[in-house]
Amino acid sequence: MKNIIDISYAQGKISDAQWKYFKENLTGIIIRFGYRGYSNGNIKLDKCLDYNVFKCQEYNIPYGLYIFSQAMDKQEGIEEANAIISSEYFNNATLGIWFDSELADDGNGRADNISVESRTEATKGFCDTIILANKKTGIYASSSWFISRLDMSKLQYPIWVAHYGNDYSYKKNVVLWQYSSSNPMLIPGFAKLDCNKIVDESFFNNSSPVLAKSKKYFIQQIQKALGVKADGIFGPKTLAATITVSKTKNRKHPVVKTLQEYLNYLGYNCGAADGIAGVKFDNAVKQFQKEHGCIVDGELTAQKTTWKRILTI
Repeated sequence: MKNIIDISYAQGKISDAQWKYFKENLTGIIIRFGYRGYSNGNIKLDKCLDYNVFKCQEYNIPYGLYIFSQAMDKQEGIEEANAIISSEYFNNATLGIWFDSELADDGNGRADNISVESRTEATKGFCDTIILANKKTGIYASSSWFISRLDMSKLQYPIWVAHYGNDYSYKKNVVLWQYSSSNPMLIPGFAKLDCNKIVDESFFNNSSPVLAKSKKYFIQQIQKALGVKADGIFGPKTLAATITVSKTKNRKHPVVKTLQEYLNYLGYNCGAADGIAGVKFDNAVKQFQKEHGCIVDGELTAQKTTWKRILTI
C-alpha cells in the first residue's frame, strides 16, 4: 500500500530535510486546514497551514486539507466547508477535503454530545457543499465513531478510517486507513506522526471520484433506463425523456431502481432498491421535494421541477 501522512501545528516547523524525505517517500500529505473552537464555535486556521501548504507546493507534493469539526448542525457543516472553499488553498488540494469528526481533546467540545442525527446532518452539509464545489471529499473518524456516532446509511461518502493495529473494523467505502500515530514509517525527526495507507487508489488518482461515483454515475444509469445517450451529463434531451414516476404511476419502470439507489445515496431512505416504487419511495421523494423547493406530492412528474432538482443536485 502507498503511504500518506497527515500533519498540523503539532509537528511544528518541519525542516527542509524532512520535506525532501516526504517528497521521496510519500504519495502525499493531508494538512489540517483549521478547526472550530470547542466552546465559542469560531472557525480558526491551523497555525502552520500557510507554511505546510507552501512547502508542499515548493516540493511538488500532492496535498489535501482537513478541518477538525465541532459543527452542531447542517448549517455549521456548510459553514465549515465554505471556509475551505473560500481559501486560496482549496483548488490545489488534489487529495480531497476531509471532515474530521471526533471528540475534542479535553472531552468538553460543544459538539461532543450532540445527537447522531445532528452530527450526521452536519457531516452531510459539509460533504455535499464540497461536492457542489466540484471537489472530492470524505469523512475522517475512528471505526467505533462510524458505528456509533454517525448514521452511515445517510452518509455514502469516501471514508478515511482511524483504527490502530493490523486491520480496521469499519469497512464500508474506506479509501484511506490511518493505522498508527506513532510514526511506524520511522520518518526521521518525529516521535509521533500519523501514518496512513491508501486502500482505494482510484480515489486519489481521479480528480473527482465522488462525483464520478455519485452524480455522474447515477445520471448515466437514469439515462440508460430512459433510453437516451448515457454520457452522465444532464441536459435538455435527458429532461425531455423523463417520465412520470410515483407509487401509482410507472412504479415498476426500470428507472425506479436507480432512483431508489440515488435517493438512498443522498440520504433519503427508500429502503431496499427493489425497483418498485412503494410507500418508502413516496416518503423519500416527498422529503427530497420538501428540502429542494418542489411541490410535495411524492411524484416525479415528467419534465418538471423534481426531475430537474434530482438531476442537478
